[in-house]
Amino acid sequence: MKNILMLAFFIFAGWKFYTDSSVQVSKPEQTQQVRQVTQAIQRPIEKAEEAVELLKYRCDGRQYCSQMSSCDEATYFIKHCPDTKMDGNRDGVPCERQWCK
Repeated sequence: MKNILMLAFFIFAGWKFYTDSSVQVSKPEQTQQVRQVTQAIQRPIEKAEEAVELLKYRCDGRQYCSQMSSCDEATYFIKHCPDTKMDGNRDGVPCERQWCK
């Protein structure tokens, strides 16, 4: 009877060690896979957001903050349109007094 209990204990301990070690080994792999899937999903979302932005605004010759109606619009213009005059301090943030506070 004592031998059976000892055998059962060793089988249980071995099983416990095996399951704990296999979880530790697979966690980094799972984390990497989750990152890869998240990045694969994120790229099309970012591209779609860019496409919507490109469809929403178009370069039409406006150059000044007074001609804009939002921070998003001013940001689009300084990124995509030539000869804008909306970022006086050249920090990448347009129309800081009016729209992009």
